[in-house]
Parts: sequence; structure tokens; C-alpha cells
Amino acid sequence: MVLATLRDRGSPLAGLTAAITLDDAVEEAIQTFVSDARQAGHTWQEIGELLAISRQAAQQRFGRAPDGGDPEEARLGQRAVEIVQQLAQHEWTAASADWDETMRAKLPLSELAATWDQIIANTGPLTASGRPSVSRRDPFLVCEVPLVFEHGPMRARISFNRSGEVSGLFIALPK
Repeated sequence: MVLATLRDRGSPLAGLTAAITLDDAVEEAIQTFVSDARQAGHTWQEIGELLAISRQAAQQRFGRAPDGGDPEEARLGQRAVEIVQQLAQHEWTAASADWDETMRAKLPLSELAATWDQIIANTGPLTASGRPSVSRRDPFLVCEVPLVFEHGPMRARISFNRSGEVSGLFIALPK
């Protein structure tokens, strides 16, 4: 049932992106419920049996706090995904709310709208976005967001300065 739903996403890449997103949500749910079970007094043995793994494997996998990475990187990765969604919904003001002065000067809202419309004319509508990856390229944090348009994959690269403002926005073919 789930596989059929994912295949109905329009393209194999859109389905793959949706499956990865679903996998992330399932992993987060398992982490949360294991934590809840432990707080309720359930043993690693009980949890392991439910997960069809040993007590030791359950404790090793879930016994320490999940590595959330750098909270600033996670926040900016989420903001990058949000910007892409706002562009897809033509919410130009919201998408550009945290741009630095240079971005505002180089890409006013009217040009942003025209540029996005040109991308859509060439690629078809945005059908899915994937999990962001964040890397440090001093003095910036650069977020790459996989995108799936009707006619194929692209990627968004959004650069944030040290103040957390958007300093660069590129939509390009995947690497």
C-alpha cells in the first residue's frame, strides 16, 4: 500500500525523496517511543524483543542521546527547506524575510518571482524536496536541498552568513 502510494508521486526520484522522508519520520518515531518506553520503566530486553534485536543491540542503538549535530546547522537546514517551500508557493516576502542587504539589492522580489517562474517553465512544478545537507565554508554555512521537479532533479544551494542571513541562493542541476 505504501509502496503504491510512493510510486504514484509522479517520478521515481519524487518517490525516492518521499521514501527517504518517510524513513526519517519512522526513525524519529522509533527513537521517541523507545525513549518513552524507557521513561515508563520498560527494560532494554522488552524493547529489544519488540524490535527483534538483542537487549544489547537495543541499548547500543538507543541508549545514548541521539546525535542532533550542531543545532545551528539543523536550524539553517530547516530554514533552507522552508525557503524552497515558500518559493514553490510564491510566498516571495516570506522566502526573502532573512536575506542580507546584498541579496535584497541583487535579487529584488520582482526578479525573484520572474526567476522562479522561468525555472518552473523549464522544469515543471516542484514535486518534492529532500533532506538538507549543511556544510561549513567559512564564512558561510551552505545548505544543499535536493529538489525534484516534474521534469527531473535539481538542487537548491542556500548560503547563510555568520548572522544567519541568506547571502546566496542558487537553483542548479544536481552534482
